[in-house]
Amino acid sequence: MLIVRDVFPIGFDVKVKSGNRSSFRLFNRNILGFGHQLEQSFELDTRNSKFLYLSEGAYKIRNINRSFTDAVLMWQNKPGVKRTGLGFIKPFISPETRFGGGANIQVVSTWLIPGITDPATKIEYSVYDFWSGYSTIINRFKSPSADRSIFAITGRYYNINYSKTPALVVQTENPAVTLNRYIAAISLIKSGYFRNNMIYSFGRTEDIPTGHFAQLVGGYETSILLSRYYSGFKLMSGKQFNKGGFIYSWLEGGGYWSKKSLSDGIVGIGAEYISILYKAGSYRMRSFGSFSYKTGFNRVSSGVLQLNNNDYSETFSSFRVADHQRLRARAETVVFTPYYLLGFRFAAYSFVEAAMVAPSGEYIFSRNLYPAIGLGLRIRNENLAFSTFQLSFTWFGRSDAKGRNILFEFTDIPQVDLNRFSINAPDFADYQ
Repeated sequence: MLIVRDVFPIGFDVKVKSGNRSSFRLFNRNILGFGHQLEQSFELDTRNSKFLYLSEGAYKIRNINRSFTDAVLMWQNKPGVKRTGLGFIKPFISPETRFGGGANIQVVSTWLIPGITDPATKIEYSVYDFWSGYSTIINRFKSPSADRSIFAITGRYYNINYSKTPALVVQTENPAVTLNRYIAAISLIKSGYFRNNMIYSFGRTEDIPTGHFAQLVGGYETSILLSRYYSGFKLMSGKQFNKGGFIYSWLEGGGYWSKKSLSDGIVGIGAEYISILYKAGSYRMRSFGSFSYKTGFNRVSSGVLQLNNNDYSETFSSFRVADHQRLRARAETVVFTPYYLLGFRFAAYSFVEAAMVAPSGEYIFSRNLYPAIGLGLRIRNENLAFSTFQLSFTWFGRSDAKGRNILFEFTDIPQVDLNRFSINAPDFADYQ
């Protein structure tokens, strides 16, 4: 007897950010059983004359001809931005994968608004992004986490071609000029995994990665403004402790070489902590902690580090503060409850988070600290394709860009990508 238990493929996500702004996404993860995926987002903004409009959407075909290659057609049509794209991706889905790569082509039309009194300028450009790589296992280890050592080499070509730009070219981190990048990287990875649960999901078995990752990146960038070489590195490490807790750390750096000097440099460091699962009767509790620090040096471009960088957290997404140093820390506790309602499970959480930015070379703690305290409830059904929903209350120690100190939200939480030591397209260290 073969029993198959599948996840219901049709779902939706909701984000309510304020009284006049929200978004709604519909998707199907398995159309007619063929594995095709379709999604479409709708946005509501009562401040605009056209308050309801289609936003981002995509149609994805998974595992074409059993090659583990996916194809995706994407589109975006919202006020100020129009985008159409076509992409292909063959990921390194396991340590046994030898070849991988991808391609991404986009055509974009957007509006650049220099200032309140300056006229808006329409910008049109296309993006051509291609990468590929090869990996091989150089050692296998007999260990509880099934560690493997992998050597990988990857290459990438990135081109952004502007067909319509402002009359004045301004030197920024991403100026509106045609740009070409040629990137190569070599990586050495020792990785394995441990099976656990109640970390990022509510009950499904999770493969939590551990190991070490070292990568060297080199590249060449050319545009009408200047041409220069780039070099950088990235180091990551993750290990299990106390039979259920994990700790991760990372260090990265990079910069451009021009006229025998290093410019537009960046250095970043960070760590993440996941505690063991504590038991209190039928309740389960786990704690999380993280911090990150980035700084730039010898900056000649006018790019800055944003306090509201969502790669780390969306807590400060409504703040408009930036500079050349950024420090962020967060501590969170999640309590998984035993309650079920029609297959839905509930987890209460609370967090404390703080961030700050400062000019380069200045003592960062001499600047303003932006603290936040929050609590909420997360809701998920593991038998449905829905993302985890979150009802949250956040108090800010300093007002955001809209003058608010208190924020209520109802949003979805996308599933966490646990491929911390995977092989991906090589890139320059980001400074944003």
